[in-house]
Amino acid sequence: ERTEWRKHHIGFLKQNSADNLLPYLTVLENVLVPMRLSGKPDKKKAESLLEAIGMVRFRDRPLAGLSGGEQQRVAIAVALAGEAEILLADEPTGNVDRQTCDDVMRLLTTVCSDKTVLIVTHDTHLSSMVERVIEIRDGRLSGEKHVEREYAVLSPEGLLQISKLLVQAGITSDKITVSVRGREIILTQQE
Repeated sequence: ERTEWRKHHIGFLKQNSADNLLPYLTVLENVLVPMRLSGKPDKKKAESLLEAIGMVRFRDRPLAGLSGGEQQRVAIAVALAGEAEILLADEPTGNVDRQTCDDVMRLLTTVCSDKTVLIVTHDTHLSSMVERVIEIRDGRLSGEKHVEREYAVLSPEGLLQISKLLVQAGITSDKITVSVRGREIILTQQE
């Protein structure tokens, strides 16, 4: 039941586009694979996805004739071909240059505007391109940032961890006093 649910609701985009694609198939055939697996092959929908990612002119081309960035675009279309509401992306820009990274992120933002996209990455450049960032260090939540505000993390042990961005914003002392006023926690730098 879980496998069936994942097949219909979750798309996967791996770091290495070769892990998402079948090299002996054409671009269009690759996009049709998840549709066939779910029993709903739809050539028009596949072509529509290729058009959305700017790859429709390459529909009949084998993957070997595509650049790494072009293959990653096809991998995005494959990940979305099964009508997934959730896209899990593992380092989707890890093997491409900065310009292609920006292009892939713009593409994900545009094509996935009605989907939940979870990106796992070490690339801090991506954090400026998304609306929410959750930082994990040593297997634990260490910070959270939304476009309009940044959050600190309070551990069950009472340890407060503020993000590096807040520290870089002007805290120059390692001595901080903490006070509570109503529902506010106030950090004051000591000289």
